[in-house]
Amino acid sequence: MLPILALLSSSPAAIAADAAHSADVRVTGLIRPGACAPQLSNAGIIDYGLIPQSRLKRGDYTWLESRSVDLVIQCNGGPAKLGLRAHDNRRASVLQEVLAEEANFGLGIVAGAKVGGYAMVFNQADARVDGLEPRQLYSFDQQSWLPTGSGGTIGKNRTLAWARSGSYLPDMVRKVAGKITVTAFINKPENLPLTQEIPLDGSATLEVVYL
Repeated sequence: MLPILALLSSSPAAIAADAAHSADVRVTGLIRPGACAPQLSNAGIIDYGLIPQSRLKRGDYTWLESRSVDLVIQCNGGPAKLGLRAHDNRRASVLQEVLAEEANFGLGIVAGAKVGGYAMVFNQADARVDGLEPRQLYSFDQQSWLPTGSGGTIGKNRTLAWARSGSYLPDMVRKVAGKITVTAFINKPENLPLTQEIPLDGSATLEVVYL
């Protein structure tokens, strides 16, 4: 034991000298799961068709009937732990006073007027993960997760994910399927340029993220 103690007591200077003439080697890389591609029915288009001006009531927002498209996320390279996020491509047209910011997507601007907005929901009851009904979760930071309950708001600053019954953490999945339900509203008629045609021009990008 004595020789070892002597070596340790005399080694700091030698270690410092070695460190001053050293370099680190880092080995890095990334194993990415197989592509999990989202697909929407009807090319993701929800068309409300022709809306007569007579349907608009002065002083009120006009709510339109809910409509849905099917969503399937298929992982071709094996199961992956994934989530779903949304980005509003018409953010500048959002009417802040109608819906909560995170759930409120814009319907475009015509002649300086904001046309309206819409919300999107991926309902728990409609969701199937690998053929089974999952527990649907949401998170603002992709670290802590809460159940969505019966609803599943697709928000701009939160992530949806899925777990097996009884779990509160996202699971590895191969296929997620369900319906995205959209509920839209039109601005008050006195705020719109009703002397011209006004298109509903909502656009959002759904992003699959790996967790």
